[in-house]
Amino acid sequence: MSNFSKTLYALYGTYRLARFDTAGMKHFEDTPAGFWHSFQAAIWVFPLYLLTVLARWDRMDSDISVLYFLLVQIIAYVIAWTAYPVILPYVARAFDRQANYQRSIIAYNWTAVIQNLAYTPLAIISLTGATGAGLLTLIVFILIISYSWFVTKTALDIKTSAAWVVVGIDIMISMILSNWVDMLLFSS
Repeated sequence: MSNFSKTLYALYGTYRLARFDTAGMKHFEDTPAGFWHSFQAAIWVFPLYLLTVLARWDRMDSDISVLYFLLVQIIAYVIAWTAYPVILPYVARAFDRQANYQRSIIAYNWTAVIQNLAYTPLAIISLTGATGAGLLTLIVFILIISYSWFVTKTALDIKTSAAWVVVGIDIMISMILSNWVDMLLFSS
């Protein structure tokens, strides 16, 4: 199977998981090669991320150069794609699920594509201050968190409460990274 075919197959798996169908996991290549291939999802997500970043820069009331802004954001993007995979082995060990680490990262990476496809347009619209955008963004955010919970629960094969803990850790990583970016961009 070609890399492109494997990617489409994995994206179909994310679609199945988005329908809360555990059989979506069968569409991921649970091998070391599949693990590394799943990081190609970062390439698929990057244009969406870049659109959001540029929209945010355009809406800022600041004289930060676009080059500096992009540099900080791209560094944060790379850290975001690596922080969770670095932390998850310790979390998986705490739940005695080390054997499910690889498939969990594979699912996590590929599901980021669907999550960003859903969230990016709303994030950009909410930057405009459009009426109702904030509420719609919140609803989509809750759906994405629920999706993340289901994928985590399924991929790691852990209890509901444990999956919420793992999702909470992921959110905490994102919040710390976001605060770090803001500190770099806006501290004097």
